Amino acid sequence: MPNIFGYFDSKKKERIKANLGNVSSNDELFNRLTTLQNEVGVSFDTKVTAITSIASDELSAHFAKAYADAYVRNGCSVLIIDANMYNPCLNLALGLANVPSGEVRPIADKIAVASFYKENYPSEVYKTGVIQNLVKENLDKYDHILLLVPAMKKHQEVSLLADILGSILLLVEKNKTRKGDIYRALVYCAESKLPAAKTVVLK
Repeated sequence: MPNIFGYFDSKKKERIKANLGNVSSNDELFNRLTTLQNEVGVSFDTKVTAITSIASDELSAHFAKAYADAYVRNGCSVLIIDANMYNPCLNLALGLANVPSGEVRPIADKIAVASFYKENYPSEVYKTGVIQNLVKENLDKYDHILLLVPAMKKHQEVSLLADILGSILLLVEKNKTRKGDIYRALVYCAESKLPAAKTVVLK
């Protein structure tokens, strides 16, 4: 399994590792993430989950991989799609290279990934339906699809995915993320008729 902490600077690496641990060997982490699925109100029946944050795209990428591992631990197959064209991080986090945009690639037993790369006008790409179509094409192939979307403090493309989402996880960092930013993100989801965002606080 790739070292998902490999490219971070030491300070950020230590902070993220404290949050997520070593996902390849830490049984306690697996159990915590499995429990988290119930704590945040996301059931195992939820097909498509958007994972976003207030400002940290890297945090979303790492969390998605660990969250996928928790699903696999429970016998499910998972597709992770990095649809954050402002700052795609999934391939970097997993140590992958030369993966064509939109191509689904298996990376482990029951886990596959796909990424969309940086575009001049990401919103226009969302409006073409290419991301939505990839999700729909894989609904019957995977038990769950995790969709990484841009951090909500700066971008709101998640609203263009409303028709395909079953849930939204909003990652925040304890004692670091501003409450006002969290409130605005939650209000935005409600006003955009998105599924109610479940806030996940990472230490």
